[in-house]
Amino acid sequence: MVTDRSVYIGNLNWVGNEFVYSAGVGVVISQQVEQNNSTVVERMKAVFERDWHSHYSNNYFAILFGPDFTWN
Repeated sequence: MVTDRSVYIGNLNWVGNEFVYSAGVGVVISQQVEQNNSTVVERMKAVFERDWHSHYSNNYFAILFGPDFTWN
């Protein structure tokens, strides 16, 4: 998970019982942005954005409900 200020890196899935019945490890990284230096958070955010907009990602709502699907 990536926000503007921190990143969570872990090995658990974000589903109901995963955090209750599974052992896992994770780390939260929060860093102040320093001038002209890239932080871990900025790099992870860039990776997320790259993957989110990749031609390998799919819009499952469009696949399930058609290309004209919109939220009401």
